[in-house]
Amino acid sequence: MLGAHVSSQGGVAIDDRVAGLERNALGYSECLAAAPGDVEVWIEGTAGSGTALGARFEELRDLRNALPDRIRTRVGFCLDTAHLHAAGYDLARVEDVWEEFDRVIGFEHLKCLHLNDSRAAAGSRVDRHEWIGEGRIGPEPFRRIMRDAALGRVVKIIETPKRDDPLRHDRRMLRRLRAYARGNTTVAAGV
Repeated sequence: MLGAHVSSQGGVAIDDRVAGLERNALGYSECLAAAPGDVEVWIEGTAGSGTALGARFEELRDLRNALPDRIRTRVGFCLDTAHLHAAGYDLARVEDVWEEFDRVIGFEHLKCLHLNDSRAAAGSRVDRHEWIGEGRIGPEPFRRIMRDAALGRVVKIIETPKRDDPLRHDRRMLRRLRAYARGNTTVAAGV
């Protein structure tokens, strides 16, 4: 994830998104220059809470564009469905979200998705994960994500709550996603 856009100068907080993006670009550049070979970094978009950078595709693009050419090719992105929802992207129209990402950044740079529903309201900038299909995002966007052939090459990781039985709940979420991928339109609550 990106850092914040507020810095301190002489004990005074300075709110400067441009300077924040530059600081982050410098940090990523230094780290990747020190990493041997062609190691990639996939930067995760944020929910946009507080002074966090990276909730909007334009910020992610600007960060990547601020990197030197030799480093830029090693940077892709990870998007989190709960973060997208909290940042105000309408996942009920998930295809439009992917079209916007493609227009602003380039779909080939989407490397990973964190799949989880949200307990928070759309546009709230609050990052509260929920079990897939049981939160404010609902099941339909996940059905469409799992059936989207263009997302077949994109790594998908569940980041759902663990609560009382982590293994059981992770298995339940994976079964649910597999059912969505197969085209099942109804999935029992226990799945």
